[in-house]
Amino acid sequence: SRIGLLGFNGSGKSTLIRVLSGDLDKLSGTLTRSKNLRIGYYAQHQVDVLDPSATPVEIITNSASRSAASSLGTEQEIRDFLGGFHFQGSKADEAIRYFSGGEKTRLALAEVVSSKPNLLLLDEPTNHLDLESITAFNNSLKNFKGTVLFTTHDHEFAQTVANRVVELTPKGVIDRYTTFDEYM
Repeated sequence: SRIGLLGFNGSGKSTLIRVLSGDLDKLSGTLTRSKNLRIGYYAQHQVDVLDPSATPVEIITNSASRSAASSLGTEQEIRDFLGGFHFQGSKADEAIRYFSGGEKTRLALAEVVSSKPNLLLLDEPTNHLDLESITAFNNSLKNFKGTVLFTTHDHEFAQTVANRVVELTPKGVIDRYTTFDEYM
């Protein structure tokens, strides 16, 4: 499933994603996870934790080595993977401190995807991305073999990615297997 999580600002979308990721403790209720669950979590401000002296190749190499599920091994596979996120040639070896906000966002998203999760939790993943970067990210999601739960204010991204919509409302949760436009 590719689930677009909707709701007004302050409705709890980011809080729900943080609870599901384990980044925030739940206040009540039960949360059960499969023993085979591998979560990839992209937070809105994740670019702030990237090491400015590291390069994209180093970031993805480290991410792949931490993940038992990652199939990236050789340096060429890592460079091919980075090419899908528009980090080709010398750009893959450039220090992150010289990157724009959009490039850092793209790299942070690549890092999350490279860990080979089977559940991607994405909180506003297209913020700071230009159209070319959003297109590259959409293409990487098409090849993703797990479930995606995301929040976004980007109507086009939601329409392109979502095949299910969950809306948080003051009266409860609405859950529909439909595209974003059909839901609207």
